[in-house]
Amino acid sequence: LSASINNDIISIALSLLSVIIALKWYRNPDFKTIIMLALSIGLSMAAKLSGGLVSLAIAMLFVIRLFGKKYKNKLNLIGQFSVFGIICVPLALWWQIRNLIFFKVPITYVPKLSETSNQYIGFRSIFERFFDFSSLSESIYPLRVVSYQNFEYFEYNIPLTALKTSVFGEYYIGQNSTFTLIFANVLFWTAFIIALSSVIGAFYMLFRIIKDKNNGEIIPSEYIFTLVCTLTLIISYVKFCFDFPHFCTMDFRYITLTVVFAALYIALLLKDVSKNNKIFGKVMLYTSSANLILFMLSSVAVYCTIA
Repeated sequence: LSASINNDIISIALSLLSVIIALKWYRNPDFKTIIMLALSIGLSMAAKLSGGLVSLAIAMLFVIRLFGKKYKNKLNLIGQFSVFGIICVPLALWWQIRNLIFFKVPITYVPKLSETSNQYIGFRSIFERFFDFSSLSESIYPLRVVSYQNFEYFEYNIPLTALKTSVFGEYYIGQNSTFTLIFANVLFWTAFIIALSSVIGAFYMLFRIIKDKNNGEIIPSEYIFTLVCTLTLIISYVKFCFDFPHFCTMDFRYITLTVVFAALYIALLLKDVSKNNKIFGKVMLYTSSANLILFMLSSVAVYCTIA
């Protein structure tokens, strides 16, 4: 996305920066760090309002620090939160407030494509949107009705479209080259394995949190933070797909930040499996590493051959 000529990439970059700074602030709350946090979230939302989706998880860290027993200087925290609000809110919402005052545009307004658009998929059932993966038998690329393809409909399955667009965008990269097409297939299926591993890792982290809680152990707030971030992004994305039921709204770029959390879930899973079962853990680690190497090599092969 670094070459994208729109506001997505700067918003994503600043949103990720907000996550990193928030964790740094949680471990050592001070005015300097929270000012940096306010600037990063504010500017991320100024670029694109959805940059603030990580705010819910960050607010959770604020609450834990404020009502927790570890940090006793509560007045200092209240002062930090006040400074945060004074800086962040105007930065984040100035454009939306301006448009609301002068043009009566709602703060969360998003232009909606017409139902007459050929991209419209609102007539698809909920089952089809989540569980119908039949388009995969036609192509690893996202199906679109375009003049130079034989596809008769637009992709409509949300998880499958997210996976396809995560590696190819909305394009047919290398389809006319046998060499590139081979690596495109490798890229798609290795991406699928990574995505599946991350989902397993996320459920493992949730299982570990529940297990540790039942055993009376201290649960790292960072674990809960990453899960809340992921859930917020996914729920917002799915809601967006149904509120604006068109092909383009299912693009993975709307949940790019989940890649970072997915990597953490896989790492935690591999770490714990290696700790509890060294032989099986090594097999998992080597298999995962081999898949990752294939993913990287096929990615380079696909995108370098079209450059």
